[in-house]
Amino acid sequence: MYDNETFIQATGSASNKYTLDLSSCTKVDTGSMEGGSTSLGASSTMGLAAGVHGIWDGGMDGYALLKAIETVPERGQLLRVTMTCSGATGDPGGSNTVLSLMLSPDVSPAANEGYKGSGFIRSGTPNNKVSKVGKISAGISNDAVLVGTLKASFDVPWGASAPLGICSHVFGSTSGEHWSHKSDGNSGSWGAPCVGVAMENVNSSGGAEVVWSDVVITIEVID
Repeated sequence: MYDNETFIQATGSASNKYTLDLSSCTKVDTGSMEGGSTSLGASSTMGLAAGVHGIWDGGMDGYALLKAIETVPERGQLLRVTMTCSGATGDPGGSNTVLSLMLSPDVSPAANEGYKGSGFIRSGTPNNKVSKVGKISAGISNDAVLVGTLKASFDVPWGASAPLGICSHVFGSTSGEHWSHKSDGNSGSWGAPCVGVAMENVNSSGGAEVVWSDVVITIEVID
């Protein structure tokens, strides 16, 4: 499914492409959402504890790992961030649990400043679905069922001092995909943008720990 927006096609060369080591990120976890299976590094296992609520909506009580990127985009460049994951296990017991990319002007997320949601929902069926991109402080929104290796990426065109919007593409290697675009969410003071992952859980009881395996995030700036 594709939203009725203009697609951004990058044709220039990538510079300073690297893999983000999640163990070096600043953690925000006020609700103790991090599960016991979590192991952080260049390739990570992300565990979301059972029955612990937290969403980056109006309550701003989700989980995040964020770090300032190595190269700050200049006006006219494109920031591209990609997350791959071999799959998810665990039944969240009727809840929607989310692992997604996050982009923020600071390691402490603030409402309406940056984006989250470009990633994967583990639902109570259980199955894996698209998590649609939205601004930080928005709710959770799902789309197609994903089958196979999971991949989420976003492209962010850079203006004079802040992102101009975001384009997100989420898909499964076998089937399922969604592309969407947002132009809000670029409030705040953007110096070196911070990139990482977010986890969210709708319910506050029931279910089992949800575990996403072999999570790898790459970052690049494209001319």
